[in-house]
Amino acid sequence: MNVKKILSFILAFAFVYSLVPAFGASAATVTWNANKVNVNSYTEKDAILFTSAFGKDTLPAAAYHDYSWWRVIVCDYDYDAGVYKVISLNNTTGTGMSKTAVIPKNGFVIADCYSASFDGLVNVKVGDSAYLYMSKDGKTAKVTFGGTASGTPHAPVAGIDMPETNLSHMGTTPATDDGFTVKIKNYDKNTEYYLMANDATVCEDGVAVINPKKLTSDTLEIPASTFKNADMLTVSLWAKKDGRYSPVVRTKMVVFNDTAFTSELSSKTVVAFGDSLTAFTGWVKGMLPVIGTDVINSGVGGDTTAMGKSRFKRDVLDKNPDICIINFGMNDQAEVVSTGKPNLALDAYTANMRYFITELQKIKCHVVLVTPHKPHNAQNYYSPGQYGLDYTGAHMDSFCNAVRDLAAEYGCTLVDINKMAKNEDMSKFTMMYDGIHCSEYGHSKYLEWITAELLKSYGFAGDANNDGKVDENDAKWAKELVLSHDEHMECLDFNRNGRIDINDYLYLKRYLSGNGELKWTK
Repeated sequence: MNVKKILSFILAFAFVYSLVPAFGASAATVTWNANKVNVNSYTEKDAILFTSAFGKDTLPAAAYHDYSWWRVIVCDYDYDAGVYKVISLNNTTGTGMSKTAVIPKNGFVIADCYSASFDGLVNVKVGDSAYLYMSKDGKTAKVTFGGTASGTPHAPVAGIDMPETNLSHMGTTPATDDGFTVKIKNYDKNTEYYLMANDATVCEDGVAVINPKKLTSDTLEIPASTFKNADMLTVSLWAKKDGRYSPVVRTKMVVFNDTAFTSELSSKTVVAFGDSLTAFTGWVKGMLPVIGTDVINSGVGGDTTAMGKSRFKRDVLDKNPDICIINFGMNDQAEVVSTGKPNLALDAYTANMRYFITELQKIKCHVVLVTPHKPHNAQNYYSPGQYGLDYTGAHMDSFCNAVRDLAAEYGCTLVDINKMAKNEDMSKFTMMYDGIHCSEYGHSKYLEWITAELLKSYGFAGDANNDGKVDENDAKWAKELVLSHDEHMECLDFNRNGRIDINDYLYLKRYLSGNGELKWTK
């Protein structure tokens, strides 16, 4: 990787436990029912309430629980308001997204695996009031979010000493390509500090999961090797005092490629819309360090285009995207074993894709169509027939051909991953015991191929001589060209903003391509 900077903050803010986010009431009261309380086992459709009596978090050291497909909400008691408040939540579901939550000493965690209450939890927001009602035997519970209390809700014992929360701030010392240093200012020797680097699950409110590394001094060295393919690092600092964890600060850091600084994409709103091949975040999250902008992940595991159509306005159009990457087809083309037909008819799939494209083009959105790779059904990978579907059926080619035809018809950018991946070792490209979803390597290839096509469309702002890289030759080329083009242009400050920077190259490039005016004032 040609790294421009080893460290660049895209989000850094102090999170002081007693200073909760601005509260906003839910649009309507949401009721959630727990069929289990503080249990160490679960089955599908369970809804479990965890309190501090269970432990410090929902993952005991002696057991493994994969909460990937669960909605998890963390609530703590606000003594000033006299009510529980939602302090963190995670609605993302899918393989590899385990989210074991820290259980507040005076609060609780709810974990729901597609119970009857599951869908309603998507309407819960950070800052909502929560009312807890425990059954007399303590084996079941109910929580209502928003609205007002009905009867007498449960509350922790008042007067528990809360830890001092504004303990410190975390700073960083940018280093060379070897890594960087995290240093705690105002270090308190009487407080235990725990720091997580990529050992946390990022959710709507920050970090919901910790596997803490205890600090023995005020400094922690983080090597560049910590950054994986996604090139993103979440650092979270917690303090432990009086037996209680308290979040202090969270920082998200990214290793940027040169392209992130020079691509026109950095100013665009980009949405990735699709099924689990999109929802599982690997390639989507990895786009930021390459193109310079966060990509909104609007993927939902298990979706067909018909399901996507029902949420298209909310998850795509309402985001006002400049670019939309559409990655549907894997679930649509899957063969229903009992009928031998695709999960969604090809005509219906094509009509839905056509609808997405035309609606997006109405708002001047650049559409990027992505074909799905073929699943790997070798031994220890995918076994056809699970859930009554065969993802390796005979329909993949016809669905991919439909995407290719639509791209040609509407002038969309096509990223033909189905074709590109045919030369790949699919045992490396997909996850073992899965065969459908991408491995880390597979995500890196999706990232490489999709960003390459986008960068072809938008180019490099500073690549004045169009040789595919930005270097000192661009300055020489631009200056020589301009001096020969107009005797009045004796400097490179083309946009007349008083400085010479990468935007001048972009300004010139647009002018020379006929897409802009070059105005000169003496």
